[in-house]
Amino acid sequence: MFGRLWLAVTVSGLGDGVRAGALPLLAAFLTRSPGQIAGVSFAQALPWLLFGLLSGAIADRLDRRLVLIVANVVRAVIMAAVAVTVAFGHTPLALLYGAAFCLTTVTVFADAASQAILPDIVSADQLDRANGRLYTSETTVAQFAGPPLGSLLFAISGAVPFVVDSVSFAASAALLRTVRNRAAPVPHEGPVRGIGTALAWLRHQRILWFTMVASTVNNVGSEMLFGIFPLFALQLLHIHAAAYGLLFLCYAAGAVGGGLVAGRVKGLLGEGPALTVSVVLFGLPLLLMAVWPHAVFAAVMMAVSGIGEGVWNVVVTSLRQAVVPAAIRGRVLATLRLFSWGSSSIGAALAGVIGQAVGIDWSAIAGCAAIVVTGIALAPFLRTAAIAKLRAANASALAADRS
Repeated sequence: MFGRLWLAVTVSGLGDGVRAGALPLLAAFLTRSPGQIAGVSFAQALPWLLFGLLSGAIADRLDRRLVLIVANVVRAVIMAAVAVTVAFGHTPLALLYGAAFCLTTVTVFADAASQAILPDIVSADQLDRANGRLYTSETTVAQFAGPPLGSLLFAISGAVPFVVDSVSFAASAALLRTVRNRAAPVPHEGPVRGIGTALAWLRHQRILWFTMVASTVNNVGSEMLFGIFPLFALQLLHIHAAAYGLLFLCYAAGAVGGGLVAGRVKGLLGEGPALTVSVVLFGLPLLLMAVWPHAVFAAVMMAVSGIGEGVWNVVVTSLRQAVVPAAIRGRVLATLRLFSWGSSSIGAALAGVIGQAVGIDWSAIAGCAAIVVTGIALAPFLRTAAIAKLRAANASALAADRS
């Protein structure tokens, strides 16, 4: 059963990557307004803020396999509609906003169900291996193969990448119909009470709050660049549409490399410095790229920034999983994700406002500088000794979880 789920996730992930390479280019060809371009990123990010916690409750109450199937069918229809409008040369920007918002809304619920369904399919001792295979496949197709292919297909014919994305979702839904899973548990707490429980525990966890601040600034600041990145790449880097996805290929390569060496970085620097250094390593290359927009230099800086993101993601995720008690882990992580992922919509809005007012380069510079400053400012608070104290304070609760 896992093999079919793995294949379904990989197929839809390839479609996601193709769309990621083509959709920003479509927006850039419809308008050159920074505010309107950023509006697409805002529409894509907003559902995480609106529906992030609700999606977890839905995934716990309904058949997760059915949620995934319905979500993929709906996404296939949305992308087919976009493909038709592009093919006939009648794609109003409002339609692109609506499609981006609806697509991400469905994706929020699909992601929650996808994360929750795995323990219903594989045994507990196989979860690490299964998660690793899923992560590797998604990274490979969604970040390595998909974006360059999407930008290349868009340069050949604007509608083709969206047809590919629609077909990938339809194929994924068909594969998921063959998957059988155990019934999902129904939680005893309602979503509102569950959020309150998570917040009550989080209130006394200063280290986790600091990591959430860093994640939030990372997302806001980077979205002030990536929210208008099609214009940045086409106008300032002078990159052809067909090569647009190659920049994200460099970024993905760095992220995978960072993830692979994260353990060594943590062992060499200590857990606290590894966190703060990774934030600076994520933001500083993007800042330098914004200050000196040159195509080759940008490719190198994207790769270096990806290393910082890879180290950060591995170290901070491992920390959170290690110190949050299992009984409230899902709600706590969902609460942290609400702030960090939902903040992307704020960054996209700022990108539009600043880019429209003073220029897209200044939006990128301001956002990336904020990331670097945050990394430096948090260094005194994210110390290895303080993190070790947090781990020790939660050791008894974690031991009770395992018993």
